[in-house]
Amino acid sequence: MLPADFAHAQARDVAPIFGLVHAASQTAPSDALIRTLHPRHWRAGRLTAEIAPRMRAAGATPVQALSDVWGYPMDGRPAPFADMAAFSAQVRRQAELLGPDAIYSVWNEPNSGAFWGNWFPEGPTQTQDAERRLYDTFEAAYRAVESVHGQDAKIAGPSINGYDFGALRRFMEAMLVRGVRVDTLAWHDFPTTLEGVEAIEAHLREARRAFVEDPRYAAVGVRQLLIEESMANETHFAPGALIAHLYHAEAGGAAGLMRACWDEPAQGRRHATSNCWNNSLDGLLTPQGAPRAAYWAMAAYAASSQNRIGARRLAPGLYAFASRPTAGRIVVLIASARSTPIAVDLPSRLDGARVARFPLRGDGRAAMPRPAFATTPNISALELAPQEVVVLEFTGSNGREVLPE
Repeated sequence: MLPADFAHAQARDVAPIFGLVHAASQTAPSDALIRTLHPRHWRAGRLTAEIAPRMRAAGATPVQALSDVWGYPMDGRPAPFADMAAFSAQVRRQAELLGPDAIYSVWNEPNSGAFWGNWFPEGPTQTQDAERRLYDTFEAAYRAVESVHGQDAKIAGPSINGYDFGALRRFMEAMLVRGVRVDTLAWHDFPTTLEGVEAIEAHLREARRAFVEDPRYAAVGVRQLLIEESMANETHFAPGALIAHLYHAEAGGAAGLMRACWDEPAQGRRHATSNCWNNSLDGLLTPQGAPRAAYWAMAAYAASSQNRIGARRLAPGLYAFASRPTAGRIVVLIASARSTPIAVDLPSRLDGARVARFPLRGDGRAAMPRPAFATTPNISALELAPQEVVVLEFTGSNGREVLPE
C-alpha cells in the first residue's frame, strides 16, 4: 500500500525520460503525434541537422550519432583513425550545424564487429588495439567539438551494446588520462525478462556511484547517465514492459532512456521493414502511421509527468504513476509487466471513477484507436491482463486517497 495525501502532497512536474532514435523525417509523422510523447532526447544520424527543428519543437535534446555520419565497417567505410584529420573536420561541421545544446554521441556500439571491431585483424592484441583506437577517436571527437563550442562541448559514450561495468571503467580511465570531458555516460540495455528490466535500475545506481560520485573521475565531468538504446525486440510492443523500463530508469536516476528501432516481420510484404526508417516513431506507429497500444502507453506515461505526485513499484512487475492534473482530480497510471493476470485492490470504493485500458492484443503490432474512458461506479478492484496498462481517473474523497496496492 502506498499512502499519498492528495489534499496536501506536493505535485511537481517531472521531466519524462522517454526518448527516440531516428524515428521520423522532416515531415512525417505529424507534429501532434510527436509532441504528445514529450521526448527528452532524440538521437539520429545523417538526418539530425534536417530534423533538429522538429526535435527541439517537441522539447527534445538532439543527440548526434557522429559514427552514423562517418560510416561503419559493414558499410565498407575506412576507419576514422585512418584519416583522423578528415574525421575531425566532419565532427566540426556537425558541431557547427547543430550548436552547443546538442549532445555528440561519438560511436555506436563499438564493442561489436559490424560497427567497429571488423576494422581490426584477428590476433592476440585485437581487443586492446580496438579499444586504444576507439579512445583515440573519442579524444579526436571531443577536441573537435570543443574547438567549436568550448566549455559547452558535450560528448556521450561509450555507447556499448549492453551494460558492462568493466568496459565503462576502462573507458573512464582512458578519458581521465587523456583529459577528455564526457558530459553523458551512455550505454545500451536490452533486457528481455522482468528481472532484466529491474536490473536497469541497479546498473544506473552502480554507474553513478562509481563514475559520477567517486571523486577520482571528477575531472571527466560526467553530468548525466543515458540509456541510449533500450526496449528489446522481444518486448518492443508490450505496453506494460515499456512502462517498466521507464519506471526503473527513473528510479535509477537516468537522464533518459531511448527507444531502439528494429526490423519488423514482412506481414505480407516481400521483405521485413525497419522501423528506424519508416517514420513510425521506432514502431510506436504502424508503417501506415496509426498508433499502436505501445504509443498510447507512452503518451500516458508522458502525461503522468505533469503534476506528478509519485511513482511506485507496487509488486514485482506492477507499477503505478500518480498525478494531480487539477485540484481534486487524481490520475493513476497502472502498468503490469507480468506474464499472468493480476488483481489490483483499490483502497476504497471509488464512485464515478473513469477507466481507460491499453491492452496487449496479439503481438501488439496492430493499430489501436485512442482508448476511451468508461465510467465505472463503485469500483474497488482492477483486473489487469498480462502487459496491460490502465489509466484510472477519479476525484479524491474528502481530499485523501491512497494509491492501489
